[in-house]
Formats: sequence, structure tokens, C-alpha cells
Amino acid sequence: MNPIISNPFFKDSSSGQSAAVGTMRALRSEFRAREEHGAFLQISPMRAAHVFEAIRRLEEGSAFTLVTSPMMVTDDSKSAVPTEAVLSRLGIAPIERVNEDAIVLDDADLMKLIVTVPMEELQAVRVQGPVEVRDAKAMVAAIAAGVSPLSVEMRATSSIIVHNNEDVSLECTTRQPALAVVSEDLRHYLSALTGTPAAKISPVPLWQIDRMVSLTGRMMVRPIESQSFSTFIDIGVNTSETSEERPADRCLIYDLPSNSWHDEA
Repeated sequence: MNPIISNPFFKDSSSGQSAAVGTMRALRSEFRAREEHGAFLQISPMRAAHVFEAIRRLEEGSAFTLVTSPMMVTDDSKSAVPTEAVLSRLGIAPIERVNEDAIVLDDADLMKLIVTVPMEELQAVRVQGPVEVRDAKAMVAAIAAGVSPLSVEMRATSSIIVHNNEDVSLECTTRQPALAVVSEDLRHYLSALTGTPAAKISPVPLWQIDRMVSLTGRMMVRPIESQSFSTFIDIGVNTSETSEERPADRCLIYDLPSNSWHDEA
């Protein structure tokens, strides 16, 4: 099994080089508030590894992840493989085994799993501090019942679902993780557009993302509305609630010399 992390905005498997506008995909996101504080976010395309990287950078202290993903598949046959077999092949020893499909992982083993194994669906819950089996079972039961796992575990901060390593649904107890995930995806969008490694691009400040999503909750960034100039890149943003066909009504400016972002006040 080979690592599968790549830039999600390329329509083909190429990565690491700048893309022509016609070979890139648009970024779409929808942000809305939770009644119990926090936020819901849907965003695509985005890699699972990039989601967790964005969330981890915000955290203070240790955090662990409950993973409930029975639909692991291999590179060759594309058929489901038992979780235990996958873990054995990768040399991953879970901190806790909740049942045959649910495990608790530390960050190193989590990243090893999600960058190596293609999964039709990844469902995970981020928890501050150690996760006891009793607490993990309560979250698994909540998920099975169609209830948010954040409602049964006070230390759970984010619930993440990723389909086919590109369609992301996030529920979090504060706005910050959702904003950070949008910011991280924009880095990879710009990386695909310019050929610059994402690690060399500064993240968009969260307050700028917050101001943008506060307009309607929706954002669409299309390559055809992203223009490169000698010293900056103008990224058009469509925030319309009713039509993706409307032209961009806002913009984000990435300043090349200073590696910084600016937006419309």
C-alpha cells in the first residue's frame, strides 16, 4: 500500500506542478452555526490528512482520535479488508480497540493510516486527552443511532466524516476548527494553481475566513476566476446562496513577496 496523499484540486493524478485552469477543480464550502455553539462545515475537495493537520495545529495538549471505518479498501482489489488486517500490515497498535471496526489512535498512527489506506468512508471523533473504552463505546453507539458523538462526550471537539478522501463533513464545538479547515484547503488550492508547495504558503488568517463565511456561509472558488499577476494572485470568491453560476462577488489577494493574504473589508 502506497501513500495516497496528493493535491485534491488536480483532476488527474498529477501533483507538485502548477495546473492549467481547465485541469483544476473548484473549491466549494458551506459553513453554518450549531445550536450548541460551534459550527458545521461541508467542504470539497479536501484530503483527510489535510483536515487533521489543520485541526491539530489549533490544539493545546494531547488529543486522540476515535476512528470508526469498516469500509477500508486496498489499492489493488478495491475490496473491503478487515480493519485488523490493515492495522497488522501497517504495524499499527491501537491505544484502544473498541470493537472490530472502531479503534483509538494517537496522531502518528492516525496519519499513517489515512495517508496509506484508501477508504470509501472515514468517520472519526477528535477527543482532548485519553479515550477510555467506556467513553468510546458511548460515542460509537451515538453514531450508530444517528446522534452526534459530540453530544455524549464532553471532551470531544470535532466529528469528521470524509468520503473517498475528498468530500468532508465536519462538526465542531467551536468555530475555529472549521475556519482552520477552510484556510488549509485554500493553501492547497493555491498550491495547485501556482506549483508552490503548500507548506511554503502561509495559511489564510482565520479572521479573514470568518469574515468571508459570515456573509452567507457559502464559498465557491473557481480556477477561471483566479488570476495571477507579477506580485499577487487574485482569487475570486462566489458567496451566493442561490447560484454557483454567478460571478465572484468577493476576493482574496495572496501577496507573493510577503507571503501574506488580504481581503475586502
